[in-house]
Amino acid sequence: MKSTVRSVLILVSLFLLVAVPCVVTSGTAEGIGTVWVRHTPADESGPTLTVSIDPEQPTDEEIPVVSITAVDADGVDTVILSYSIDAGSTWVNKTAELLGDAYVSTLPTTDEGTLVMYKAYANDTLGNWSESETFSYVTAAADSTGPEIVIWYAPDDVSPGDEVTAYLAVGDPSGVSYVVLSVSRNGGAWENVSLEYDEANMVYYRSLGPVLDGEILSFKAYANDTRGNWSVSETITISFAHSGTTGETTTETTTTSSTEESGGHLPGVGDILGQSPGVMMAAGAVGIVVILLIVKRLFLR
Repeated sequence: MKSTVRSVLILVSLFLLVAVPCVVTSGTAEGIGTVWVRHTPADESGPTLTVSIDPEQPTDEEIPVVSITAVDADGVDTVILSYSIDAGSTWVNKTAELLGDAYVSTLPTTDEGTLVMYKAYANDTLGNWSESETFSYVTAAADSTGPEIVIWYAPDDVSPGDEVTAYLAVGDPSGVSYVVLSVSRNGGAWENVSLEYDEANMVYYRSLGPVLDGEILSFKAYANDTRGNWSVSETITISFAHSGTTGETTTETTTTSSTEESGGHLPGVGDILGQSPGVMMAAGAVGIVVILLIVKRLFLR
């Protein structure tokens, strides 16, 4: 009987050694017990890395901040940010600092047009290293101008008593932060009023009510971008002579300013009553103007 039990144990042990290499069996001299030992293979891979940068498009006035998330079951030992500003000929290594859940380091401020390449290295507590993919960007010029504003109204042919609605298309490479409409009637004080935003057509709008016989209605818009640059649109004036049937429309072109202009003023935070629809991106100011004019043309169809 003991011989049979011993033979069964030997066969089971051989099966486990072949089918499950990580399990080792052994029996007592009498063959009445088994000790099971599971061996885990040694970790030979480095940390898993995720890399992000803020801002996503650095300019020649900004210090880019790189955040690196490193995850490893054995623990993370060191994380290094490596970068090159000479197309990869030389690389500079900086040890990243753990802040919260991510390791953080910075890239240098570089001149406009500079190709910046960067990547991350990390090792775990067992000495296993890993390397992220290589990322790059070309340093852009800092945005120092306010948003481009295209302003118009409907209906085109205004008669006394018609309801007038002002429309704005606004764009900026840094993103639009605030937009406000400033209105004056009969040469009076300028009043800042809120705007609605039509996401489908990407335009702001505001009903200004009817323009009465003998009345003068003037309006213009102010906008700033996410970098704090302000701009002001042209001024549109609609006026009627008493008993007239056709409105006379004039426009006055104004320029970007940070002070009072044409009787109006650039609104502070307390003046901002409008909505912020988000970011409208374009490749340069000329491209933005073209896009805004296209938006206006499509909207008027």
